[in-house]
Amino acid sequence: MLFRTGLLRRFSISGLILDNAEARTLHFSMQRVFAQLLSTSGNLVATLPFTGEEFSLYDGQGNSSSFYFEGAQSISLFSDCAAAICGDGSVICQPFEAGAFSPGFQSELSQWRDTASLVSLSDCLLGLRRDGTVAYAGKRNGSDGSIREAVSGWSRVVGLYAAGEHAVVALCTDGTVRMAGENPYYSAESFSQWSGLYTIAVTDTSVLGILPNGTLLSAGDNGWVRTLDTGSDLARCISYSVSEGTIAGLRPDGTVAAYGLAGGSGTADWTDIIQLRTRPGVVYGLCRDGTVRTSGTGAGEETWRDIIFLLASPSGLLGIQNDGTLHISGDFPAALQSSVSAAHIW
Repeated sequence: MLFRTGLLRRFSISGLILDNAEARTLHFSMQRVFAQLLSTSGNLVATLPFTGEEFSLYDGQGNSSSFYFEGAQSISLFSDCAAAICGDGSVICQPFEAGAFSPGFQSELSQWRDTASLVSLSDCLLGLRRDGTVAYAGKRNGSDGSIREAVSGWSRVVGLYAAGEHAVVALCTDGTVRMAGENPYYSAESFSQWSGLYTIAVTDTSVLGILPNGTLLSAGDNGWVRTLDTGSDLARCISYSVSEGTIAGLRPDGTVAAYGLAGGSGTADWTDIIQLRTRPGVVYGLCRDGTVRTSGTGAGEETWRDIIFLLASPSGLLGIQNDGTLHISGDFPAALQSSVSAAHIW
C-alpha cells in the first residue's frame, strides 16, 4: 500500500523531547518514529532512505509501505495511522487502510493549530496544544463523546499519554494527573490524590508517578512497584525508562539507578551514559563513546559501535549507527531482521 500527501521536507527536532540531551544528529524526529513503532507493536520498523523523500514501513512479514508528508517537522506512527505535525502546528494524518476514518475526522483535524504532540486511541486522535489545552478529532462516526467532553475542559497540561486503546492520561503543571475514557486496570480515582509529581510513566496496565524526591506512586496492575526499595536513588533524574517490573533513571552525571532487573551485574559501575532503555528485567545504556552496556538476565552483550540511538521493545533491542546503519538483536521475526539489516535511515 502507498500513501502520498506531498514531498517530505527537512526535519528538525523542534518540540521534540529527547531522552538523549546530548543529541549528536538532527535525525531524532525520525528516530521518534522508530520508538513509537516498536512500542506500539514490537514488529514494525520505519526507515528514512538516503533521498530524504519518503520513509518506509517494514512489517514482520517483509512487506513495506511508503509515506510522504509535506511540511512535516515530526512524524508519529500508531497502530492504525501515521500523523505529522507541521511548522504551524497543523496536523496531517493518513490511516493505514483507505477509508478507515470518517470524513468528519479530516474536517476536525483541518482546524488544528499549535499542536505540540499527538496521542492516538482506537476512536480518536488527540493533540496537546502549546498552550496546554487538548484538541480532539473522532476517527469514526459515533466515537466516544465522553472523551471529547472531558478533554475539552483540560488546561495546563504538560504531558499527554495513551492509557490503552480507550483512555488518555494527562500530567498537569501542578503535578496532578487527569484521565478520560475507560481502562480496566485503573481510573481517574486511582490517582485523584496525587500532586506535585515530577513526571509520570503510563502503560496499558499501570500508571507510575515519580515525586521530586524519587518516591514512587503507583496505580493499576503494578504490585511490582511496591517491592522496590528505591529510596532517593530516582530523585530528579534527567530521564526515566519504565517497562513492566523494571525502572531505570539516568542521573545528570551519567550514572544510572535501576530496579527490577532479573539477574545481571547491575548498573552501579556504569558511567558516561547518555540514554537508557528497558524491557522487562533488562536495562540498556548507551555510552557517550557509542558503545552499549546491558544488565539483566537474557540481555546478552552487545558489541555494536558508533551507536547514536537505542530502541527497546519486549522482543529485543534496535540500535541506530551514526552512518544510518541499523542493528537489531532479540526475538524479532526473521523477515523483520532481514529487512532491518539491509536498511539505512539516512
